[in-house]
Amino acid sequence: GQGTNLITIDVEAVTTTTLAISVIGSNGTGSSAKKGLTIKKAASCREELSFAIANEFSFIAYPNPTSSEFTIKSSEKGAMNVKVYDIQGRLVEKTNTDKIGLKLAAGTYNVIVKQGTNTKSIRVIKK
Repeated sequence: GQGTNLITIDVEAVTTTTLAISVIGSNGTGSSAKKGLTIKKAASCREELSFAIANEFSFIAYPNPTSSEFTIKSSEKGAMNVKVYDIQGRLVEKTNTDKIGLKLAAGTYNVIVKQGTNTKSIRVIKK
């Protein structure tokens, strides 16, 4: 799967009734949140599988990079607390909205989003 958006998993030798798989996608601007998938062996047929996708908190800032502002889209519903730090670790913006960065100078920034007990960070680039 490395370098592609496809993976192949051979489960023929798996003796357990479930198999847990986790993946993280990455590119030149960062990495995605970890996504999990549990495969359960069906009692009636080896070819029939049921899937349960693990829900994990994640968000994206787009477009990234941008010369204007970023929009934050979260996997969760509800109020979010967004903090933007410059590369030296100084807080440069704080908001509860889904729009950030309009007044930021060109550079690289770390964005931290908190929703309830969930917290994640992402790096964004302002052109």
